[in-house]
Amino acid sequence: MRVALAALPTVLGTFPGYKAEAVECLPGTSDALLGTDDENLGGYVRAMPFCGA
Repeated sequence: MRVALAALPTVLGTFPGYKAEAVECLPGTSDALLGTDDENLGGYVRAMPFCGA
């Protein structure tokens, strides 16, 4: 799969205090796993419906 940037990207969500460092679409679903890593507070994983099924 190849990633292409949109000419006019759409903001899908904001997460105050967190920076998404990894995104992976789950096969066969609309869910994406969003991963964060804060050197002082640890990492988190959250699922959000950001992908096309």
